[in-house]
Amino acid sequence: MKPLIAAITVIMFATAANAQMKATADLAKTESTQGALQATDQTANAMSFQKVVSLSRAAERETIANTLPTLTADLVAQHVSGATELLRSGQVLDISASTGTDQNAMQQRSINVHVSYDARPVGGILSVRVELVPVFGGIGSAVRPMISREFAQAVNDFDDDFIGQTISQLSAELSAEYAAK
Repeated sequence: MKPLIAAITVIMFATAANAQMKATADLAKTESTQGALQATDQTANAMSFQKVVSLSRAAERETIANTLPTLTADLVAQHVSGATELLRSGQVLDISASTGTDQNAMQQRSINVHVSYDARPVGGILSVRVELVPVFGGIGSAVRPMISREFAQAVNDFDDDFIGQTISQLSAELSAEYAAK
């Protein structure tokens, strides 16, 4: 009977030792996972304030740059028809629209388009300027364009479609450069 009791005791001791080793291994695995999570959290929170600001500014720039082509297309559709007669009579075409109005006042921009035609004895010089200007008008605010594109060329003949295409092309170049800054 002693050998039977001894065998049962050994089996119970071995089972308890296995359970304790398994619990210790599970605890070590949990602690290493928690340590890894803490390390991940520490590296995730290590982003500096300047980095966050630069990312938000880049996102704002990209948002404004993405809205410029559609805004310009609307301007062209609404205001360019009949511009040829206006320009040939010696007047200028000035149109503008605001973008970034859903953001704060400091991030609002205005796209300004100025088209003029200087008649010559044969043909004339057509000038188109598209610029992006800050809208904010507080103390110390900028009144100069942030970025601009200009086209000036001697032309014999032009029409509303040519003017609209030129404005759209300059606006696309302007938005691409603004987003890249």
